[in-house]
Amino acid sequence: MKTPIKALALALSLAAPWSLPSAGQALTLDRIVAVVEDQNFGDTTIKPDIITQSDVEALARPVIQRLQAQGTTVDPMRVRKKALDEVILQRLRDQKAKKLGVTVSEADIDAMVANVAAQNKLPVEQFPEALASQGISYENYRQEIRNKLMENRLINKVIRPMVTVTDEEIKDLHSNLNPTLAQEERRLAQVLLEVKPNDPPEETERKRQKLLWMLDELKNNRVQFNDLAVQFSDDTSSADGGDMGWFKRGELVADLERTVFALEEGEVSQLIRSAQGFHLLKLTEIRQAGHKSGSETTTKIRVKARHILLRLTPEATTEEVEAAHEKLADMREKISSGEETFAELAKKHSQDGSAAKGGDLGWFSSGVMVPPFEKAAFALEKGNMSDAVRSQFGLHLILVEDREESEMSAMEAMKPELEKRLIETKLKARYRQWLRDLRLRAYVEIR
Repeated sequence: MKTPIKALALALSLAAPWSLPSAGQALTLDRIVAVVEDQNFGDTTIKPDIITQSDVEALARPVIQRLQAQGTTVDPMRVRKKALDEVILQRLRDQKAKKLGVTVSEADIDAMVANVAAQNKLPVEQFPEALASQGISYENYRQEIRNKLMENRLINKVIRPMVTVTDEEIKDLHSNLNPTLAQEERRLAQVLLEVKPNDPPEETERKRQKLLWMLDELKNNRVQFNDLAVQFSDDTSSADGGDMGWFKRGELVADLERTVFALEEGEVSQLIRSAQGFHLLKLTEIRQAGHKSGSETTTKIRVKARHILLRLTPEATTEEVEAAHEKLADMREKISSGEETFAELAKKHSQDGSAAKGGDLGWFSSGVMVPPFEKAAFALEKGNMSDAVRSQFGLHLILVEDREESEMSAMEAMKPELEKRLIETKLKARYRQWLRDLRLRAYVEIR
């Protein structure tokens, strides 16, 4: 049995249910189905994008085939309509990115591919073959990486500056946690009928009644939840039968979270009204994970450290790694014997921005450094030096010059995690709204 390729979701967040074709991909001579142009570029001239039937089919066909293979009843025309909507959003996003100077280079994609290959202990040149053995096109995989990198960079440039989290929000989130729920993650499926701001009251009511009909069908076991999601949901998760993935407390908007954490596994919610529209949610699975928040206090550790870094790429050979180990071992011996100081050797040999300061990293606490480095540094007593520590950047030699430990409340200990959850929730919501706004402002001609 073949081992699945790890990190196909790329640790970017997120693999989207649609693997979108490239805007720059060669177009076949087939029917034009849409012309897309953002109308808000000021003095910048951006050529309209032409979307062809083959662009839509490239997106829709794998979804249709996958759902049919699962035995799901599927309306191909509805899937194609959703695929067209996704391609339109991608083209508008890419036009906006071009105006903002946000790019993703082939080198960026190569670096991400190399990182994923290294995680799977595969040489880069064997990675396309490994993907193909699982039915995954290497070209489509690279395109998915490009899309996720582009999404993340746009979020960081456009959305992140608009998002803030207050201490009051963090306190509210912490007060809603208990030792059990703090460790719970819940997997959700959704049917969303979007209500637009300009929808007339009768259209809003029609959507509400449609969702109530779905709820009745589900209660009477006349239909499967994933079938309804594929056929009717306006959310991008519809292509995966409504599967939204895993969520912890603080990662959903308040309207949905209260309902989600009151559901039993396998249970479907009542109709929920939010700013997006009408929702049905199904709790498909529960698992235990995350931070334990039961204790009243915890110990906070800060260390003042120096390091020497010898850089290694993910593709470094065994000989290169061994040579780096030997070089650091030699430096360690010189420092221990008093032949040279740590700072002197760091200035001479460290391949890091801190080299000019003798490898000085100053004071840092948990969550600042990459996990392997942090684990090694926090395990050292004052004045002690580590053996070679491997991280994604290479091999490190670490010296802890000072160390502080102090008691802190459970909420203070969890604050970075809680703040991260709240920021991620807001970023997701703001980004979706930003895409909807792009669509509303754009000129789109459907043919």
